Amino acid sequence: MTFLATVLSILLPVAAGILWVPSFLPGGTGTVADRGFRVSLGAGIGLGAASLVYFFLLSFSGEASRPRLFLFETVLFSSLAYLAVRYAKEKKPEPSPESDSRVFTVPRWVLPALAVVFISLVAGVILAEVFLTVDRPHGGWDAWAIWNLRARFLFRGGEYWRDAFSPLLSEIHPDYPLLLPGLVARGWTYLGRDAVSFPAVVAVFYTLSTIGMLVSAVALLRGSLQGILAGVGLACTPIFLRHGASQYADVPFGYYMLATFALLHLAKSPENRRAMSLAGFTAGLACWTKNEGAIFLGALVSGWFVYALVSSVLRQEVRRAGWFVLGALPPLLALAYLKFALVPPSDMAT
Repeated sequence: MTFLATVLSILLPVAAGILWVPSFLPGGTGTVADRGFRVSLGAGIGLGAASLVYFFLLSFSGEASRPRLFLFETVLFSSLAYLAVRYAKEKKPEPSPESDSRVFTVPRWVLPALAVVFISLVAGVILAEVFLTVDRPHGGWDAWAIWNLRARFLFRGGEYWRDAFSPLLSEIHPDYPLLLPGLVARGWTYLGRDAVSFPAVVAVFYTLSTIGMLVSAVALLRGSLQGILAGVGLACTPIFLRHGASQYADVPFGYYMLATFALLHLAKSPENRRAMSLAGFTAGLACWTKNEGAIFLGALVSGWFVYALVSSVLRQEVRRAGWFVLGALPPLLALAYLKFALVPPSDMAT
C-alpha cells in the first residue's frame, strides 16, 4: 500500500507535466534527446505544480486531507492535461532552434561506447543514492532540521500548520520557500503517515531528472556527443551525488535553474513565445525552492535587460518578457503570500 501511494503521489503530477509540455514546446525533432528533454522537463514541472497546488489548497481551505487533495489534483491535472494535449494538436508547430553546427566528428563506435558508459554510470548513481540514503535515511542536517521538519509541520500541524513559520523557530529559517517541504508533505498526505522513505524518493527523483535534463538539453543544443559527455561529468561529481542523497533543496534548485537556461536558449526564436512562459514558470519555481532563487531571477532579468538595450531589440524582448512574467506568476504569487502573510522577515532582508 505504501509503495502504491508513493507511486501515485509522484506519477500523477509527473504524467500531467509530461502531457503539458507539448503545448508549450510543439513540434520537436522526435529524437531520443528531444523526448528525453520533454520527459525530464515535464517531470520537474509537474512536481513543482503539485507543490504549489498543495500550498494553495492548504492556505485557502485550511486543510489538505487525502480525499480532498486527490480529488482536487485529479480534476485539475487531468483537465489541464486534456486542454494542453488538444491545444498542442490544434496549433501549428513552432520552429525549433537547430542545434549548433560546430559539433565534433568522431568514429562511429565512440558514441555507442559512451552511451554504454553513461548508462552504467546512471545505474551506479542509483546504487550510490540508495547506499547513501540507507546510511542516512533522514538526510543531512538541512534536511531534517529545515526541509523535512517544515514538511512535518504542514502534514501534522492540522489547523496549527502555520506554526511552521513562527519567529520562535528563527534558527531553522522559517522564511525558506516551500517547494520541497510542500512536495514532501503532499506525499505524506497520500501515504497517511510521515514515512522516512518519501523525502529520499523525491531526492533521488530530482537527482536523476537533473542528469536527464543536462544530457538531453546539451544534446539538443550541441549534439549527442557533448550531451553524453556532460552527463558523464555530472554523474561523476561526488558532491552532486552527496547533495542529492542528503535531501537538500540545492539539487531541485539547480534543476530549475538548468531548465530555465535550456528553455531560454530553445526560445531564441521570436515565434517560440510559449517556451518563454515555460521558462518563466521554471524560474519562478527556482524562487519557490530557495531564497537564492530571487537572486537568480534578479540577475537573469538584469542581464536580459542589458542585452535588450545593447542589441537594439527592446520592443521584441519586451513582448517575450511578457510571456516570461506570465509563466512566473503562479510560483511568485505563492512566494509573495508566504513572505508577506505567513513568515517573519527573511534572512536576506535583515
